[in-house]
Amino acid sequence: MTFIITLIALVIERFFHWSHLRHWRWFYTFQQWLSHSRIHQFPSWALFLFCVLPLTVLVGIVDYFLSGWFYGILKIVWGVAVLLYCLGPTNLWVAANDQPFARTIFVAANERIFSVVFWFVVLGPMGAVFYRSTALMNPTSPLGLSQLAKTIQQWLDWIPVRLLTFMFALGGHFTRVFSVFKKNALRGPETNEVLLTECGMAALDATSENAEEKDALALLDRVFVMALAILAMVVLIL
Repeated sequence: MTFIITLIALVIERFFHWSHLRHWRWFYTFQQWLSHSRIHQFPSWALFLFCVLPLTVLVGIVDYFLSGWFYGILKIVWGVAVLLYCLGPTNLWVAANDQPFARTIFVAANERIFSVVFWFVVLGPMGAVFYRSTALMNPTSPLGLSQLAKTIQQWLDWIPVRLLTFMFALGGHFTRVFSVFKKNALRGPETNEVLLTECGMAALDATSENAEEKDALALLDRVFVMALAILAMVVLIL
């Protein structure tokens, strides 16, 4: 079921432009409300939990109660809806027109798609919601939690970034990418963006001067297809 949901969501995201249906303004309004309530006096970690846990838990409860209904069809529809809502918030392939640099596209691909999908696979809809709500508190938050949210997001990105960059090697120039990968793979989460951009450029065998966004997007298409194939094999084995 996880594979089916992920496949449907990624196909829709790749070939249809539905970003305008993602409305997260209410989340900023919720943070604004918390910043004017007595809760704002709580420690930063408590404020963070007050922001992200209500929606995360609610999504988990709905997902639990949909299990078994109509042969799992409702659970699939719910999972696709949640995953699509948590991707982005803008479509990677459409937004690439405003991001002419391949380096920027690699970072966006992880934050908008890959990390969300990773946590969805690991924790279900709750994982996708937790990641996206954390990302939306970074870089600005009415509660002053931008630095905490950024640190948490970096740790949430740590494993997905390393999986994504390793697949850059499979989808591009393996030797070049793996040379960069093994130097930085075990470093802290603050090196996530560096690892993404350097491995991405190595996969394209390009420099910042000659890399084009179409080459980066073509690489990402190959990587996402491989990721789906790997997920399918993991699901079959388990």
